[in-house]
Amino acid sequence: MSDVPFDPTRSDATSLSGEGGESQSNGSAGWLHRLRPGTASADRPGANLDDPSPSPVPPHPGVVPPAPRVHETDGAATHVYGDPEVVAHHIEQLILETRKRDLLEGVEQSRERLLDQPFVRDPHWDLVWEQIVNPVTGRPRQPILVIVAPRSCGSTTFALRLLAEHTADDTTVVQLDADWDTPRQGRLPLERAHAYQLDLKHPENDQVSADFLNALSKHASHLRDCRSYLALTVAQDLWKDHRLSDRHGIQVVHLHEPPDAQRVVEAHLTANGYDRLVTSLRSFSKATTSLRGLTA
Repeated sequence: MSDVPFDPTRSDATSLSGEGGESQSNGSAGWLHRLRPGTASADRPGANLDDPSPSPVPPHPGVVPPAPRVHETDGAATHVYGDPEVVAHHIEQLILETRKRDLLEGVEQSRERLLDQPFVRDPHWDLVWEQIVNPVTGRPRQPILVIVAPRSCGSTTFALRLLAEHTADDTTVVQLDADWDTPRQGRLPLERAHAYQLDLKHPENDQVSADFLNALSKHASHLRDCRSYLALTVAQDLWKDHRLSDRHGIQVVHLHEPPDAQRVVEAHLTANGYDRLVTSLRSFSKATTSLRGLTA
């Protein structure tokens, strides 16, 4: 194709005479095929195979280049997905992420519902609670909390309640589903002002390793920047490696026993309007004996 724009006012005769017979008509309304400078065939005079490739043809003066892709921010932390060329407006924090399809999914929990549910803490739970919460800020001491407890101890309830009570009101509480073959930090979501809770209970798929905790330690700094938290509840039988311990940004605590079963039953009866049954339960020794030592 010729680099010279087609001029319908030029006659075919002029084109033929101007080329001196070196080009032939291509049969399309008398257009002539012209080679770009420096691209003549090797058997023609002036051809040089050592010449570099010709420079790209500059755009036509009348052509407007496409506008850059602009991402406008609202002043808060900005999550940019894709590949924008310009990020506009005032930016407090820029988080560049490549969203992965295999990120763990979760269900958003109602903070009000979590706080309204019956909840019982015995002295042992109170002690662990105090270890986690900074008394000055009222927030967890570390962005990542690992709660190791026997199965059916109530650790999930403990973690969700703690996040509901000791994170900011605008923080979204999300309970994640551990849909993986092995724990991997790369599958954990990261959003601003989120509190994630994740159970690690599967005997094969949820085995915790030192490498996983090392990766979590790096992840903790990103959570801190986003004012977010992650609470992992780990079955005690999965916490066997002596290398599993506190790391920078991670606090590990242990729940050794559940709260008193009778107090839990009484709390649920009272919350559902069955106060009279609480009195009957306490007077029925066979019932209280059967509750003793039960877990959730």
